[in-house]
Order: sequence, then structure tokens, then C-alpha cells
Amino acid sequence: MPTTAVIGTGSWGTAAAVMAARNGDEVVLVGRDPDKIARLERTRQHEDLAGSVLPRSIRCTADPSVLGTADLVLWAVPT
Repeated sequence: MPTTAVIGTGSWGTAAAVMAARNGDEVVLVGRDPDKIARLERTRQHEDLAGSVLPRSIRCTADPSVLGTADLVLWAVPT
């Protein structure tokens, strides 16, 4: 199973992570705010994406070392 890492826990990053998970990828959603990461893991929902539930195949973390094991890395952060 391919592993996709999505950098950015905003609405775009979370939506991209959900789409990758629905396509069968194992997904790691990487963010910089530990409180937001914990909330996403606990509630499995993003506050800006009403009605959208994170599939269990999405793991949320603030640890950037997971990028080294990903087959694909998507950047979803403001520039």
C-alpha cells in the first residue's frame, strides 16, 4: 500500500489527505500545532470541513521524520 504524507493540516491539506485515503493510500497528515494534531486524532473531524470524517487510515502527527518513509509528499501550506 502506498504511503502519502500531506504537509499541512488546514482545510486543503486535510481534504487532500481524505482523498488519498479514499483512493487506498496509507496517509500521514503532518502539522506543526500539537494541539490541533491531537484534536484531529481524537475527533477525526476538521473544524472547517463540516460533515467530513477522517478515515482511520489517516494518521496525524507533528513529527516530520515520517516524510522519509513516504512514497509521495504533498505540500498544502500557505505560501
